[in-house]
Amino acid sequence: MATIPSNDDSSASESVSLSMPRRLRSPLAKATTSVTVNSSHIQQNIPNHSGTSGGSESVPIVQDDLPQWSQNFRVEALPNFVKKIGPAAVSTEMSYPSPHKIFCEFFTDEMVKHITFHTNLYATQKGKPFIPTTEDEIRVFLGINLFMSVKKLPSYRDYWSSSPDLNEAYICDLMTVKRFSFLLSHIHSNDNSMMPKRGQANFDKLFKIRSLVEMLNKRFAQCYQPHQKVAINESMVKFKGRSSMKQYMRDKPVKRGYKIWMLCDDLAYNLKFQVYTGRLATEKSELGLGAQVVSDLCEEHYGKNHIVFMDNFFTSYNLFVLLKAQKTSAVGTVNPARKLLPKLKEDKKMKRGDFDSKVSNHGVAFYKWMDKRAVNLIPTMHDPSDTTSVNRKENDGSTTVVACPRVLSDYNRSMNFVDNFDRLKRRLWL
Repeated sequence: MATIPSNDDSSASESVSLSMPRRLRSPLAKATTSVTVNSSHIQQNIPNHSGTSGGSESVPIVQDDLPQWSQNFRVEALPNFVKKIGPAAVSTEMSYPSPHKIFCEFFTDEMVKHITFHTNLYATQKGKPFIPTTEDEIRVFLGINLFMSVKKLPSYRDYWSSSPDLNEAYICDLMTVKRFSFLLSHIHSNDNSMMPKRGQANFDKLFKIRSLVEMLNKRFAQCYQPHQKVAINESMVKFKGRSSMKQYMRDKPVKRGYKIWMLCDDLAYNLKFQVYTGRLATEKSELGLGAQVVSDLCEEHYGKNHIVFMDNFFTSYNLFVLLKAQKTSAVGTVNPARKLLPKLKEDKKMKRGDFDSKVSNHGVAFYKWMDKRAVNLIPTMHDPSDTTSVNRKENDGSTTVVACPRVLSDYNRSMNFVDNFDRLKRRLWL
């Protein structure tokens, strides 16, 4: 909600319509937004999920007009977060917990059964005689692969080598190399005969593992209640082979591989992930790829007063208005050249520690803070009057205290949740 004081002392009130930003024309923007004007203030009311809004009689907003920006508007105060956080009861009530039991909470018997069925189905479709696999054998196969990720050899066949410096007796006692090779080439989690052809509307590059990805995401959500602050960023899975989905990211520790969009919470827990397969024409594509990713990852957490942190790849004014309408706050760095953002003080007129800001009539703020260079952010939960200070080193090695908006301090503390997940992943060799 954004409010602006008025100098009009008249007791009469009148209704006017302010505006949602241009281009809010996707199915995500169906929630109506309304504004009322009284003699003492101008107030915007953003409704709840049911589309209702409290207060006095209101007029629907015209969606084709541009947002209004002013230094007199104020950002709505952040609601209290009273949700339960941490592991769900299914994990905390576990008797005699062990690493194996915790793993099985995420990789369930249902998933193992699913893989067993489709592996046998694929072997049957090939039309060659084979010995059907079982759920227990699939568990052994998965365990061997986890073991191989810890003790790495040049080739998987080396674990069954006759050379004593390569041979791993533990694995040899569990499965023969011939059987492991068969499972490695036949393991499946979907029916190939149902796979859409390239060029069809429902073609999916991840069709062969899509069902397994969905089951994992569902289980991640069931086993943990996230903290109020969550972050969205990309992670990389190393891969040097040939694939149309392989990406290159020069700023990541893993430069080449599969890009994974991730939603992580305060303790680096993975709440949901998506494998990036390339740009696809979807019903939400007009919002942009970044906004579509944020919407898909956060939709289960709408209406719970979460705070989502993201970088400038995802950030846009339209997206933040949509998240605010879903009772989800957001903070992100932003390219000042993005559409619908106002002009702020020029960089050359600012010195270190200076900042300028404006707030829109939809309760979205836009900040520019000058460090060695300008930093631009847009939040929906920080008011420009909320400031703090940070320590900065000078060229001579001394430390000075520099004033800055509190939104920047919160962003720096919270944006690294996905990076923390990557560090834990590397530490565990997974």
